[in-house]
Amino acid sequence: MANYKAGRIIPKEFIKQQIKKLHHDAWYFLWDNPYLFKRCSDGIIRSEERTSTKVLQCGFYWPIFFKDARKFVKNCDPCQRVENLSKKNELPLNPILEVELFDVSGIDVMGPFPSSYSNNYILVAVDYVSKWVEAAPLATNNTKTVMRFLKKYIFSRFGVSRTLINNGGSHFCNKQLDAHFF
Repeated sequence: MANYKAGRIIPKEFIKQQIKKLHHDAWYFLWDNPYLFKRCSDGIIRSEERTSTKVLQCGFYWPIFFKDARKFVKNCDPCQRVENLSKKNELPLNPILEVELFDVSGIDVMGPFPSSYSNNYILVAVDYVSKWVEAAPLATNNTKTVMRFLKKYIFSRFGVSRTLINNGGSHFCNKQLDAHFF
């Protein structure tokens, strides 16, 4: 393979089938003078013990082998990203109970953005079951505009949602919205 990758030299005794296989297998090798590398999957190793075990099982050993394995794993970015995630670094899993279409909706105000036709915000509502999205431009992000959006785009077309999930902003958590839902 080294002769083929270095100088496209094909042994004279190869038959047509062997030449075809050589061309096919050559894709898996990379020649970087004077080294020949074989392409492999980039498996995540995770720990120096696993690395050491795998290399020893292949029959290799050198004097500073364990030190090299530790250094390799310490500098391996994918290995460090998956190794020992603590509970504080994990994202919390919050189950969302989904019943029927538009029973559970999420709502949020995006912005402020540069003014366009005197609108600075975008109000977005998403149905958690069907993933249907409704969005509308807003001049302000106060309770009145949020209620107007909900009545015009959501409640009049799909009915009142049982649950409205939001980020807890003052335009979502107030007496006017509470009176509408409770």
